[in-house]
Amino acid sequence: MTAMTTERWVNFWLVDAFASEPFQGNPAGVVLEAEGLEAETMRLVAREVGASETAFLLPAGEEAADFTLRWFTSTCEVPFCGHATLATAHILAETGRYRPPTELTFSTRRGLLRIRLCPSGEAPCIPMVQTPAAHFEPCPIPPGELAAALLTSPEQLHPDLPLLKDDTHLFVPFRRLEALLNLGPDFRLLSRLGLEYELTGFACFTTETLEPTSHWHLRFFAPAAGINEDPVTGAAQGPMAVYLLEQGVLSGQAGQTGSWVGEQGDALQRPGRVQVEVSLDEAGHVRQVYIGGPAVTVLQGRLRVG
Repeated sequence: MTAMTTERWVNFWLVDAFASEPFQGNPAGVVLEAEGLEAETMRLVAREVGASETAFLLPAGEEAADFTLRWFTSTCEVPFCGHATLATAHILAETGRYRPPTELTFSTRRGLLRIRLCPSGEAPCIPMVQTPAAHFEPCPIPPGELAAALLTSPEQLHPDLPLLKDDTHLFVPFRRLEALLNLGPDFRLLSRLGLEYELTGFACFTTETLEPTSHWHLRFFAPAAGINEDPVTGAAQGPMAVYLLEQGVLSGQAGQTGSWVGEQGDALQRPGRVQVEVSLDEAGHVRQVYIGGPAVTVLQGRLRVG
């Protein structure tokens, strides 16, 4: 006799994060009922969905959390993904599982992350996602080598702001917005440079902006991770505000929370705007960082996984 097999299907959503209209911002996949899926299956689902990252929601593995959240690209699991976390919160609200105002806690590979579902007049909610703490340190990468990989001149880099890395992301300051928007890196060379200096992403930015209500413009290149350019990068936008605060470009008050807006995605015709909230303790040190913005569901379907 032939053994009976049971088909399993999962619901998935494709969400444009940090966008108020379809086809803007950064698309992310979301699977809300991932319990029982093996890591390799999650990777295959992420590959099939086709977004840069897909988030998988599972039952909480610890008492302090409401859920466990994992993120996969088509090739591997990643420790944190801002836009896919925002997309997950958006779907939890849009499907009526939670209504704003609500606070949730996700258990992740980077520790416990808190999510706020904030009321909004138009969208189901505005999710605000806590990001892991940023810790900047100097990077020995020669500016000339970096400029060559970015196919720009060293003179385009900002002379008064340093090259600093947070974990495996290098923050690269530019003098002018025009030079940043005109970048067309040599991705093979940039990937090789990243491997040499243990970097997976290059966050190139300037404090010149397209809109007067914004505070910086950013482009994020991660060719070693299979993403030549990411449309909107939550994992870089939160640390970006911390970098600018620590360098004295932005000013915050001890014991208070400041709010700023980062631009990204315009060079890819997928504009996104990220609200970044940074809370300082009484000594003026960064206590916590949240990123947020609207999101739009653009696709819903069912995927066979077994």
